[in-house]
Amino acid sequence: MDEILNWTIKLAPLMSSLIVPAASLWINFRNERQDPSAVHAMKQNAKLYDSLPEDARESIERLIKFQAAKYSKEMIRKESRQANWSGRVALIFVAVLTSVSLYLLIMLALSWPWAYIFVAIVAFFGGGLMIAGGLQWFKYPDEEEPASSAGGDADTLDAPIDTQEKTEA
Repeated sequence: MDEILNWTIKLAPLMSSLIVPAASLWINFRNERQDPSAVHAMKQNAKLYDSLPEDARESIERLIKFQAAKYSKEMIRKESRQANWSGRVALIFVAVLTSVSLYLLIMLALSWPWAYIFVAIVAFFGGGLMIAGGLQWFKYPDEEEPASSAGGDADTLDAPIDTQEKTEA
């Protein structure tokens, strides 16, 4: 029985320190895999369309077409994304740093109970950073920055200025 208690004392900080990163990553993956509510709404509108008389179906038909177009655009965007490796490395770094910090703080808290305050603070901010970092998991083609150092297309940025200078002269 003493061996079980010793293993529990040794493993409790380790297991506790892994809960926050594991839960944060689980939330990110769960949100990524979740069936969108748009499909459910389209199914409900399709049932409503079937139950309406012929002369009242036009508005619901336009709504279903709009929802389907919006959903297909979102799915095309989702399928065209690429992995953001720098974001993934940063997320793993934050997860490891949070786990190690929590492990050390929980070990300290076994002898000094006030350390649980720091455990809560590190868990809160580490978990928040990992959940927010989950949004940086992928790069989308429409969010890529242009190659120009000014942050935009040089021709586009200079065009209004050149036009104004020419009209003033």
